[in-house]
Amino acid sequence: MGKAETKYLNTAMKMDDAFLALIAERPFGDLTITDVCRKACVHRSTFYAHYDRMLDILIEVGDKTLNGFFDARFSGERVSLEVFLHSYLLLIEDNPALFRALFGNASNYCASSVFRIIDARVTPDSFAIPTGKPLDTKYPLMFMASGISAVLSTWVLGGFEMEREEVARLIMSCVSGVDHEGDA
Repeated sequence: MGKAETKYLNTAMKMDDAFLALIAERPFGDLTITDVCRKACVHRSTFYAHYDRMLDILIEVGDKTLNGFFDARFSGERVSLEVFLHSYLLLIEDNPALFRALFGNASNYCASSVFRIIDARVTPDSFAIPTGKPLDTKYPLMFMASGISAVLSTWVLGGFEMEREEVARLIMSCVSGVDHEGDA
């Protein structure tokens, strides 16, 4: 990687870090490009060299957070849906401001990111439906990911009213059609 590429990436990391610090202090809707630039000590034109709008930095930080977490946690291996859910819920609880911003402002992104993670990281046998036949197309998987995202959005935007284990049981029950009352 050349010097210019390294500088570009370092500047992006500075802005991402500034964004994360700011989102922990105030809601996403209250943040401005100027706020991020001041916190990162970069010029406004630098922001626009990396992003078109605030939503772009939110999505980039979301991607980096999700991918970094799941890469570190599972090292490319596939896990059960239940293991994925418990890990994802823990990540959300550890980063509430980021996920409030994501679910509140980029719900389509959230559903598609859940789809991408499940598609890449969750074992296909986790999607057996009551007939025992695994899902083999992207459409039922996207339907399930959208439902999971909707439950998570309600949980996060509702102020984490339920315990993490309760949310996991609820999602597992919805996905499998089986009551998972004693599981989790």
